[in-house]
Amino acid sequence: MAKNNKIQMQDLKNKNFIILSKSSLLYQPVINLCEEACFKPHVSFVSDRISSISR
Repeated sequence: MAKNNKIQMQDLKNKNFIILSKSSLLYQPVINLCEEACFKPHVSFVSDRISSISR
């Protein structure tokens, strides 16, 4: 997947998600995009701080 310039949300259906907490402004848009692609994300890690989920 890393070699592709574009991916479809459906490509992420069986992947683990690392996302910011529900209190962040990014949480709900990610969930909404997944639901629009007809799946619920498998969230393996949630954090309040972006520094703990980015490299």
